[in-house]
Formats: sequence, C-alpha cells, structure tokens
Amino acid sequence: MLILNTRRRWIDLPGSQGTRLQLSPLPASRRSVLIEQAMVSRPPAAGARKAAPPTFDQALYGQLVAAECLHGWEGVQECHEDGSRHPVLFSADSRNTLMEIDPVAAFVINTVTGLGIHLQQEETDAGNASARALPG
Repeated sequence: MLILNTRRRWIDLPGSQGTRLQLSPLPASRRSVLIEQAMVSRPPAAGARKAAPPTFDQALYGQLVAAECLHGWEGVQECHEDGSRHPVLFSADSRNTLMEIDPVAAFVINTVTGLGIHLQQEETDAGNASARALPG
C-alpha cells in the first residue's frame, strides 16, 4: 500500500546529529523543468564554427532543486575562527551555500526525488485510513 504525500517533512540529515531539513517532494514534471534549466550553453571555442552542445550544470541543478524543495532547517551552524558556533539563519544565500556541500546536495536531491511516495509504515503518521489493508 502506498501513501502519496505532497506535504513538507522534517528529515534528519545523516551523519549530522541534530540537523534536520524541511523538504517537500519534487514531482517528475518539475524535475524535468529544473533539468532543462540546468543545461548551460558554452561560448564557441576560438576558431570553432559551432557552439559546443549545452552541458548539465550539477551545482546549478542542486540550487534549483533546493530553491523549490528546501524550506528550512534546524541545527545548521557556522564555526568561527575562535571556535565558537552560531546558528545559520535560513535564507536563499545560506541555502545555496549549504548546497555547495556535495554530500548535502546529493542527500537533498535524492530525498526530494523519492519523497512523494511513502510506504505503509507511515500510515499512522499520515492518518490516512484509506491506506489500511483490507482484511483477508
């Protein structure tokens, strides 16, 4: 049994105790649009007759996905030279900075891509009576 979910969810960031990200699903239709937006053209090389074909910009794609699907966080901190730590407020700039960390970007992209479908074990949390299996 599957439960479709379009709500935002708080997801623990693996390997980072106390850090949670608020994520929403990335539907396939939006994923296609963001992939297209992440295709970048390069100027033609000196002496070339044609421009090089567009290439996929993974970093840009990560920022586009985060702009659409990353809505907040808890437990993200910055370290200063004196060793002190301070919370990082959620903003477009700080979101883009977070997405420059490859393991975080990969986690966000992978998570939001599969976040729209949840298995029956989340039935209780969702309160979706229609997901209960029929007896027999």
